[in-house]
Amino acid sequence: MRLGGEALFRQVTGSTNDDALMLARLGAPEGTVVVADYQTSGRGRRGRRWIAPPGSAALISLILRPNIPPDMLPLITLASSSAVARAISRMCDLKPRLKWPNDVTINGRKAAGVLLESFEGGRLAILGIGVNVNLREEELPPHPKGGATSLNLEVGREVDRFELIELILAELEARYKALKRWEFDAILSEYRLLCSTLGREVEVEEGGVRFRGMAIDLGEKGELIVALPDGRLRRVFDGEVSVYEI
Repeated sequence: MRLGGEALFRQVTGSTNDDALMLARLGAPEGTVVVADYQTSGRGRRGRRWIAPPGSAALISLILRPNIPPDMLPLITLASSSAVARAISRMCDLKPRLKWPNDVTINGRKAAGVLLESFEGGRLAILGIGVNVNLREEELPPHPKGGATSLNLEVGREVDRFELIELILAELEARYKALKRWEFDAILSEYRLLCSTLGREVEVEEGGVRFRGMAIDLGEKGELIVALPDGRLRRVFDGEVSVYEI
């Protein structure tokens, strides 16, 4: 299995994740990648819209057929975020950081995001990755908590989207193979090194409940462990987390 071994390019599409899911259900092999120049209905975590002008972002979705327990699927998100960060670092000589669970930031501003959608009880997963590559300041999507950026703005030059995509796929393939070998600790260890959320006071909204605490570690399933003011530990699996700024 090689990620990107089969690739489909679309000039315009609604959503690369939707395209990849359709292909998967038609029998496309694991590792098939869909790349688009422009999405009309791109989406991120919690259904947020992902907007970028044509030709300005790296927009890719992959078909994955993980052989890991369903409750370990969130580690794909962490591994993918690390892969994107490493690819950006290699290509642009930047130092991206990771905001739990799926944002890649540069100098505190969001530059990329990952969306994992699972089907068939976890036997099928569609991984979407979006990177703001050559967006100008006025083209950046609204992102109220911390703001957004692009690689172009950070390095002051045009960045080759397709070269970046190749690097992302190479970095991701190594980590995905580790996941399929159940080398979960290696994925968690790398993410911890890159994660800017750990060691910070955070505000969390999960299940209609809002609370604050200190993000101290990741659990074995990739959940965020938050120490509450009363000393109790709370595990956050799918909450909305923001760093609390005084």
